[in-house]
Amino acid sequence: MYQFQAQKEAREVLDTYHKIRPNLEGLLERKNQEMEALCQAFRASGYEVWANTYILKAPLIIGLGNAHPMERGFTFHRTLGIPYIPAESIKGVVRLVYLVEKAQEDPNFFENWAREDNLFWNELSKPFGRMEKEGKSAQRGKVVFLDALPIEPPELTLEIITCHYPEYYEERRGPTEDQHPRPLPFLAVAPGSKFRFILLIHEDLEEEFRKRVREAFEAALTEHGFGAKTALGHGRFNKNV
Repeated sequence: MYQFQAQKEAREVLDTYHKIRPNLEGLLERKNQEMEALCQAFRASGYEVWANTYILKAPLIIGLGNAHPMERGFTFHRTLGIPYIPAESIKGVVRLVYLVEKAQEDPNFFENWAREDNLFWNELSKPFGRMEKEGKSAQRGKVVFLDALPIEPPELTLEIITCHYPEYYEERRGPTEDQHPRPLPFLAVAPGSKFRFILLIHEDLEEEFRKRVREAFEAALTEHGFGAKTALGHGRFNKNV
């Protein structure tokens, strides 16, 4: 019975979003104009604006762990009511990819990281910044990440996650094979949606770091993905050429 109620609720959310979707176009257009004005202000302050549009090639599942009435969350912009990718999520993935690619080039990188020597701080602090910790002062990164907004209100679709041992997760008994799987729906952004990603890179950042950040950003988009279930290929993009 629970999965039928969950399916009904998910369908109601999906239907409601698609009903109001045409009314969101004007709001989104004005927001994108505000983002462009913000980029112009950063240019005047000595930042290079690196912006491109990318096409979603697999469903995007963002905010699945957020608190939500359906118990399977989703990230909507708090004032626009449209799906988007928060800047902190983009920065986190790019930072991780940056580290992975550096480790592939330098086998001793993570050993140096564990010792917290200058290599670690130089590699991360310049582009990404750092918090104050154990006598080391905080440092602002020279790369600013902005929220990734869609070019137009994207379509939503439903994906399915199946709980094969529901009574086990309800702590009623062990994970036996006689339990009935429960397919539960959750929201995702449909493939084909176009998002605009923007990085603001300060002119003082050395070219070596600029190159590495750009490479990590491209790899994050096309190979690693954003959101949940990236191991299955979700949340990946192609450049809009």
